[in-house]
Amino acid sequence: MAVAIYVVPDGWNEHHEAGWTVALVAVYFAAGALIGRWWALILAFLPVLLAAPLGVQGDADGTPVWWWVLVDTSMIFVWVTLAGVAAGWLLRRSRHRGSSAAPTA
Repeated sequence: MAVAIYVVPDGWNEHHEAGWTVALVAVYFAAGALIGRWWALILAFLPVLLAAPLGVQGDADGTPVWWWVLVDTSMIFVWVTLAGVAAGWLLRRSRHRGSSAAPTA
C-alpha cells in the first residue's frame, strides 16, 4: 500500500485497479502467512502511519490520504492478513504433526 502511495505515479493505478487490488491482497495474505502470529494484524496498519505525512495530497475533496488507507485497511486488508495468519498457523501445525507422528509398521 505504501508503494502505491509514494512510488507509483498519480493516475497509473486508476487504469490498473484490479491488478493493484489482487497484488495488495496477495501481499497482505502472504505477510500474514509468513508471520503467522497475532501481531501481524498490527503490521497491517503500517501503511496508515506511512500515509500520514502526505496530508490531503491528491484528494479533490480534502480528505486526508491516511483516512482512505485506514478505511481500506480496516475493511479489507486486516481480514486478509488474518486469513493469512490462520493459513500459516494451520500449515505449520500440520507440518509439526506430520513430522512428530510415529511411523506405523
